[in-house]
Order: sequence, then C-alpha cells, then structure tokens
Amino acid sequence: MRVEVADAFPEADVLAVPVGQGGIPAGGDLQGAARIAEEEDLAAKAGRTAVLFAEEPSKRVVLVGLGPADELDADTVRTAAASVAQATERIGGTLAWLLDDSLPQTEQARAVVDGLILGTYDPGRWKSDAEPDHPFKRLVLVGGDPTLAESAERVATIADGANRARDLANTGANVLTPEKLAERASEIASGHEHLTAEALGPDEFTELGMGAFAGVAQGSHNPARMIVIRYDPPAAKGDVLLGLVGKAITFDTGGISIKPALYMEDMKGDMSGGGAVVESMGVIAELGLPLRALAVVAASENAVGGGAFRPGDILTAMNGKTIEITNTDAE
Repeated sequence: MRVEVADAFPEADVLAVPVGQGGIPAGGDLQGAARIAEEEDLAAKAGRTAVLFAEEPSKRVVLVGLGPADELDADTVRTAAASVAQATERIGGTLAWLLDDSLPQTEQARAVVDGLILGTYDPGRWKSDAEPDHPFKRLVLVGGDPTLAESAERVATIADGANRARDLANTGANVLTPEKLAERASEIASGHEHLTAEALGPDEFTELGMGAFAGVAQGSHNPARMIVIRYDPPAAKGDVLLGLVGKAITFDTGGISIKPALYMEDMKGDMSGGGAVVESMGVIAELGLPLRALAVVAASENAVGGGAFRPGDILTAMNGKTIEITNTDAE
C-alpha cells in the first residue's frame, strides 16, 4: 500500500474523519457531519462509525469515534482505522485520513497504517469468491508533515509481513507441509541480496544428533525440515546478532497421545510462531536493518502412524540430554 501526505483533501474513494471528545477536528466539518456525530454519540466509543454518502471530496465520508479522552492512545486510533476500513472495504481504492491533535502525528500515522492493513485482513481468502488483494491501494494522511510518509511506509511493510504470517497460519496442512514452509523461506531469501536460507532434511538433522526433533517427526510421511535463515548486511553495526527461534508444527495431532476431535482443525496453526519468524526475516531484510540476524525454525508434523514415537520412548537431544516421553503431545 502506498502512503502519501497532503495538506488538503485529495480525490479519494473514502475520507475518514476521527471524532474525539472535542468534536470534529478542523477541516473535517463537512456539511451535516457535526450534527450526525453528535446525534450518534460517535465520540463515546472507539471504532463507532457513521458512513455518509457524498460526491465530493469522496464517495464516502466516514466519521469514526475515538472514545473517552483518558483512554486515547495508539491502540484507540488503530481500532478506529480498522473500523473505517471494514465499513468501506467494498469500495477500496484510496483512503484519506484527517490527522488531528489527539496524539503526535507520527504515532497517529503508524496506528492508522496498522489498523488499515491489519484490520482488513481476510482469513477466508481460500474461498472461491474471495478477493485476494488488499482493498485499499493508497493511503493519504491529510494535514501531516511530509516526513511522515517514509515512516508510515515502513510500518506498512511490517504490517504486510504480519498479514503474510497470518496467511501461513491459516493455510491448510495439506498445502503447507514442512517442505513447503522451507520453500517459502527460500523464496523470501531469493528476493533479498543479503538473505540466505537452507533447510536440513531428516538424514542431515539426525546425523547432527537432533534426536528429540527427529522423534517428533518420525510419525509423518511429510518429512521434517530444520530451516535456517541468515541475514548478513554489509553495514551491520557492532557485534550484535539477533536470534529468532520458531516452532512450526504444521499439524499437531498430539501424536499417540492424541488430541480431542473438537477443534482439531485449529492445529494447522501450531506453526504460527515459525511462520512469523520466517516472514519476519523477510521484513528485516526489506527494511534494510543494520544488524545481523539468524533464524532457526523447526518444521514438522506431529502425526499418528506406525512409526510415531510413543509414551515411554527415550530420546537423546542434541545437547546429549535424554528425554523420557510421557506425553507425545508435549513436543
């Protein structure tokens, strides 16, 4: 999503006007807006909206409440922006947000970007009639300092990465196997000069003595992967190395200590931490952060099968510690 800053209302598909306890901010008192805001008591609750139909300067004008003044913070603005986006996502296109004096402009801008991108995420994107793209392509911050655009763009990069991680978490385990997650890591790395990715297969991590990981993985016909991603920018500052570790059990039945059937389908999301780490490394590289980073993601299924590890088994971890299994769902 492209972020711009303007002094006045641009041509836009949606114009958002925040309404705090002090009423509508300067420049946002369009015809009838103040009356409607008062009649519907918009300021009383963060995210409460009223949609006005107009021709100029936008097809839709959305008045959105910011809630009580003593509770106003960045999360409040984020909630308000998400409510505006959800109320007008069928329109999409360009959204113009009128900044006010409720919070520092930098904080407001970041919260608006977060709310707009994260608030319109669609977990049902695998449906046959789902819209695959974000409904808003452009955000214009009205009344802000021109320097806001750059920091807001960086926030948009982070929020887009968060949504990609959510996509991984919501993907069915029949599609997102450990091997496919490793391929996603390689795909991300291929798009950034200073990012590399490799994935160790069962023979390789077994040879390294990763007996605990191998034990969890042995019951599935989808082979596990130990994913390693490195970010090594030439302008890294100091000797600091950021380490990220992610658990990516792409489906967790619980193994022989099997989970109840109720909500078992949610166990496709047991790789959410690992998925977040994989996408985070891409965001770090995209932002060009001046620090080295290393990510390790253990990707496997915990499945029921003839080869699955059992309660009572004794595994030897890479550090030499032996582990007696009493519950295979405690992977």
